[in-house]
Amino acid sequence: MRCWFTSALLLTACQGSGLSSLSSVAQDLDTGNWLSSTSSSSTEDDDGDNGPRDRDGDGLSNAEENALGSDPGNPDTDGDGYQDGEEVESYTDPTDASDHPYQGGWPIAACRGDVAVSGDQPGQNTGNFQLMDQYGDTLRLHDFCDKIVLLVGSATWCDPCNREAPTLGNWYNNLADEGLMVITLLGQNMSEGTPSQADLQAWASAHGLTHPVVADPGFGTAGRFITGSQIFLPSTTLLGPDAEVLIADTPINPSALQTALESLP
Repeated sequence: MRCWFTSALLLTACQGSGLSSLSSVAQDLDTGNWLSSTSSSSTEDDDGDNGPRDRDGDGLSNAEENALGSDPGNPDTDGDGYQDGEEVESYTDPTDASDHPYQGGWPIAACRGDVAVSGDQPGQNTGNFQLMDQYGDTLRLHDFCDKIVLLVGSATWCDPCNREAPTLGNWYNNLADEGLMVITLLGQNMSEGTPSQADLQAWASAHGLTHPVVADPGFGTAGRFITGSQIFLPSTTLLGPDAEVLIADTPINPSALQTALESLP
C-alpha cells in the first residue's frame, strides 16, 4: 500500500517492518546542601525573603526561590498547576508555565539541558523535539536523556502500525523500570492530516498504551533518520543515553532492546 503526500516523502506501510541551574538546585535539595551554601550569605532573618523559611509552603526556602526567580509568596509562580518545589524536584522550570511535570507521569532526567547535538546518523546525538502528547503537554525528547528511547513512526491508517502497537506497549510496560522509553510518532490521522490531541488519545486508548504518543506533523521527526525519499511504516529508531542514535530506521527486536538496556550505567 502506497500513499503520496505533499512533503515529497513516499509513505509505504510494509507488512514486514517491524536545565543546568535547575539541576543544581534539585541536587542540592536531594543532598541537603542548599542551606549550608546559602545561609552564610543571607542577611535577613527567617521571616525575610532571603532567609531559609518557606513562606509559601511550596517546599522551597525564600532564598532558593530568589535564586530561581520564582515568587517566595506564591507556591505556584507560573500558574501551571504544579507547586514550585515539585517542579524543581522534577527538573522543570517553576517560572515557565509550558515546562512542568508530565501528566503521563514520565520522569524527567537532570541531563535534559546537557545533550551535545551532533547529528541524526548512528553514533551521533540527535536534536531535541517538542511535540504534543496525548495529554496536550509538550513532550521533549531530551527529557529522557538517561534512557534507551524507541522512536516509532506511525500513522492511524497504517495497518502494520496498528498491529505492532500493542507489542510496543507491552515492551514499555515490562521494561520501563530497566530504562526503556517508547515514543510513538503519529505522523498522520485517517484523513492524512496532522493528528489532533483527540487522535492521539484515541490511538493510546485503542491499544492500551501508557507511553507517550505524540503528533509528528508530516513525519518531520521520524523522517530525520531515513536515507533517500522513502519512509516505511512503522519506522523504528533506537536511541541511547544523551539521545545517541544506536539504530536508525530499522526494525527493532527484543534482543536489540535488551542489549541496549544492558549497556546503561
